[in-house]
Amino acid sequence: MCAEQVERPQLATRRGEQVGEVAHPLDVGHAHGPSLPRHRPHLAVAAEGRRLAVPVAPRTEGALRLPGQRVEQRAPARSCSAAASARCAAASSWWPRQSSSSPREAALCAGARVADVGCGSGLGAVRLAQNFPAVTVVGYDLHAPNVARATAAAEAAGVADRVRFVVADAADGLPERYDVVTTFDVVHDAVNPLRLMRSVHDALVPGGVHLCLEINCSDRPEDNVGPVAALLYGFSVVYCMTASLAQGGDGLGTLGLPESRLRELGLRAGFAEVRRVDIDNPFNSLYTLRRADRTTT
Repeated sequence: MCAEQVERPQLATRRGEQVGEVAHPLDVGHAHGPSLPRHRPHLAVAAEGRRLAVPVAPRTEGALRLPGQRVEQRAPARSCSAAASARCAAASSWWPRQSSSSPREAALCAGARVADVGCGSGLGAVRLAQNFPAVTVVGYDLHAPNVARATAAAEAAGVADRVRFVVADAADGLPERYDVVTTFDVVHDAVNPLRLMRSVHDALVPGGVHLCLEINCSDRPEDNVGPVAALLYGFSVVYCMTASLAQGGDGLGTLGLPESRLRELGLRAGFAEVRRVDIDNPFNSLYTLRRADRTTT
């Protein structure tokens, strides 16, 4: 059955009662007309019922868990323990490991200036400050409640003297210069990803590094299949792609920034080097984008 012929799903209550029709992913594309041709493969994969039907176990202590011990995900992601994946998706699980093997560790230990763009509730910024007592971190986020929670988290962790948070749109430019700028699952959500990456590039000192964590995906929609891909496409249609399109943005979506596209954007933004870093995380890809050591004229 082709995606255009799939039946529209019904919204059900917890008791399984059908209470109304859910907006269909393909309707999002049709609503935007011919201006959205490149999103149709994305929407079609999300719309196919067999790929959206991800079974879940009953809630236990407030947690929604996938059934069984392992979740099988086809290329590019690997099969993994659902619980382990949730842990390693957080910055706290891979940041110390990555930093300890990086040539930038000396700079961090010496007191690097770091910006965390799209900082959310501050997990990454606080963890970084805890592992490198000499660094200073500024977190930027559009959402004031996130900044309030992040500020409280820094105070609770005892690092508020070196970590602060600001409500701001980083795509408009950052007011300071930094040795490192981090974005954790942020660029694909941006209204204008290229503009955001140029802002990050311009905020780095010569030789500075943009540490970019994104979803591990392929630029071939037919490769992004399986239960995990279905879940991520669901996130994309409900939030990531839709929120960007609503603001007239590019609408990359959760699975819209594979390595090839990230490299293209990085080079167009002015970075001299884009490298993928090997991490033990089936859901995410980590990249370092380096600004040139000298400013050319």
